[in-house]
Amino acid sequence: MAVDETTSRALVAAISRLAGVRSILQTPCGGGSRIAGIEEHARYLAGTDSSMRRLSRRAAASATGNGRPPEGLVRATWRDLPFGEATFDCVVSATGMDRFSPNGRRVRLAELRRVTRRWVVVPYTVTYGGRYRMLRVQEALGRTKIDRARRLSREQIEWEMRRCGLSLAYVQPIGGMMSDRWVVVGEAPSHNRL
Repeated sequence: MAVDETTSRALVAAISRLAGVRSILQTPCGGGSRIAGIEEHARYLAGTDSSMRRLSRRAAASATGNGRPPEGLVRATWRDLPFGEATFDCVVSATGMDRFSPNGRRVRLAELRRVTRRWVVVPYTVTYGGRYRMLRVQEALGRTKIDRARRLSREQIEWEMRRCGLSLAYVQPIGGMMSDRWVVVGEAPSHNRL
């Protein structure tokens, strides 16, 4: 799934606020999942993707001057990242957590937490913003049905993060007032707040 420009900017803005980031793992990183500008915020950038074809496209895009190439591209799924515990300062995912079931989100967060020393950066679809309010009106009129298991409140996001050993450091809205999406930054509890 391609990362749109607005999400990419919000992810980079969130990463730029983080202290002590020298190494970043982006998962997934292949094909259209590249986050423009992420390479400026780390000395070491690694990436994983489950598709060899997408990894090849990512390497080719970097070779043509489309951003610094990751130092390490690894074929792997998000369920079993081939890295030791606390390998990276920051782990970032461009894939929205709304693509996963509640249990899938917890499994994903736990695995991202396992390989980071400090920061986890992920997008969420939330129960806030003008777009969400419009969906609620449309649902009341019988025009749509909101999948509430995939839209979370801040309290639900904090609860999910705590269960995976993270605290909620801050949120970065994706887009303007109408947006119902946030970049959420989780922090390992052994570190201080920003």
